[in-house]
Amino acid sequence: EGIALARPGKPEQQRLRLDMQSRQSWVRFMQGRMPEALQLAEQAHKGFAAWPADDPKRLDAARRYAQALAESGDYDKATVLLKDIIRLRSYKLGSEHPQTLLVRQDFTITKLQQRDFAAAEPELRHLIAAFTRLYGKDSGYAVNVRSMLGSALRELGKVEEAGPHYRAAMEWHVAHSGAEAFSS
Repeated sequence: EGIALARPGKPEQQRLRLDMQSRQSWVRFMQGRMPEALQLAEQAHKGFAAWPADDPKRLDAARRYAQALAESGDYDKATVLLKDIIRLRSYKLGSEHPQTLLVRQDFTITKLQQRDFAAAEPELRHLIAAFTRLYGKDSGYAVNVRSMLGSALRELGKVEEAGPHYRAAMEWHVAHSGAEAFSS
């Protein structure tokens, strides 16, 4: 309803409408309604084209669009878009800012989805170090990336090196969710 009400509005209302539409695309994405999510995300992304390239809401919409592209298998478009977002966020916020790191994580997940484990490994190591510096080694961010690194290492044939990363993730999930939780 808010999206429809803002449609004929002033530029700032249009910006909010596009942001709401982008967020709605994420809801559709999480509901498994990918065609609708992709359409909404693309429309919001295109709608933000008139806004400054480093506008935070524009970058958030671009990130959601890139995530939808990657999930629908369009890795080339997603990769180009994610690299651009990383460049802009790094320039505006810094390369170690949490929002920059989350986009780098999305970029790395795209590499994992493409089974490019060798390219993902150094990026995963960097993300673990950065999230650990920011939030501590017991943070959900660091542990989640350690689990991804364990998977990448296993796929690269580095099974023994993967073990401690899997164990750390499992122990974290047991401690935070209980031994019977699915994630444990």
